[in-house]
Amino acid sequence: MGMFDLYQSPYGQNTGPAGAPRQSIVPAHVIDVCMDKDSPMYETPADIGKIRYRDVGNLSPFRSRIEEDITTEAYPMDRALGRYPLPGEQVMVFEAFGDVKLPNGSTLQRIAFYAFNVNTNHTITSNQTPYIISNSNLVTNRFISNSSAKTRFERKLAEPKEYRDGGEVKIYPQLQPYEGDFIIQGRFGNSIRLGSTAPKIEKKRSKDQEALPWKSYGLPGDPIISLRVNSEYVVDADDMFVVEDPSRDQGSIYLCSTQNIELELQIPKRMKTWEETYTVTAGSDQADDQIKSTSKLLEDLYSKVVEIDGDVHEQLSPLELGVVPTTGGPTTTQPTIDIASALEDSENTD
Repeated sequence: MGMFDLYQSPYGQNTGPAGAPRQSIVPAHVIDVCMDKDSPMYETPADIGKIRYRDVGNLSPFRSRIEEDITTEAYPMDRALGRYPLPGEQVMVFEAFGDVKLPNGSTLQRIAFYAFNVNTNHTITSNQTPYIISNSNLVTNRFISNSSAKTRFERKLAEPKEYRDGGEVKIYPQLQPYEGDFIIQGRFGNSIRLGSTAPKIEKKRSKDQEALPWKSYGLPGDPIISLRVNSEYVVDADDMFVVEDPSRDQGSIYLCSTQNIELELQIPKRMKTWEETYTVTAGSDQADDQIKSTSKLLEDLYSKVVEIDGDVHEQLSPLELGVVPTTGGPTTTQPTIDIASALEDSENTD
């Protein structure tokens, strides 16, 4: 045991020099994250979300532990608002009283909790960095090349392609913030904005800027909530901020008070789908022929609710295509749907 091994925190991490005050809230470099029962860190369900970390706020200048020997662990601070780091990212760690399982029961002790993922690289998708007050010699007792040490955290990812496009880091753009906004942003292009109407901000925008997703109707402070998903990503940090666009985003919901959301709808000029009657009987060899060749059923309706750039037929089940399987059970007759007549009856009733 070395002289400075005597100065340890309660969780096995070297503290600073003798006599120096120990910080109780520290930045921590995440080494591993327990995400499921297959993790070597897992013992009880309470371990889900637990991290193993290097305390980079109380490091001794004389000696630092080898990464594979570090045993310091911390639990999520708030289970109701989960934000889980990746190996190689930073979080903030502090101590509080928590339940500790013992062989003969449990007790409350001071243990470590973590919160507040640190955006080291100023992006949302990934903030992995190989070294924070360390180097390749502090990774393992065995020889490891510098290039291998630099990519060790990336190799721990179950789905590396979520975060990288070849050698480039994927950047799922963040929402452009506006005065007073409260924004919840996921890693992968999903977001919730709790914002408001801002007429003066809209008037200041130049013609080459994207329009706000709502017009400047109403008084300043009229509330709006937008929910958005868009999997498009960039690799240039100059393009890392966007605004919602209901005509381009893959999915969105707007809860408005006085705002007006402009939409571009992709529908056929004449709603031919609603003018057709489909009578498909189970067991009929001619079921496919009963859908008229002039119908826009597949091209102009179903293509709007599946991947437009993919083969529509391969994405739909036989029932969605209007064809009932002839094997595997008793035959039944599909109901006749005449939407055109229904609409006509509705108009006559009005």
